[in-house]
Amino acid sequence: MPKPNEDHPSPAEEHDQKLQKLRKRLIEGEASGDAGELDFETILRNARKNSGGSPADE
Repeated sequence: MPKPNEDHPSPAEEHDQKLQKLRKRLIEGEASGDAGELDFETILRNARKNSGGSPADE
């Protein structure tokens, strides 16, 4: 069996690191306050425009 490489985390350690980063970012997002009202029609229209979506998608 190959010896674990100490320079690279194991898959379980990578998973734990990703979870820690996600938790940290979620906490930061919650602490940043309310984003205000969102206009989903405008958000979708801009997303389609920026992604090259066709006008028929609107």
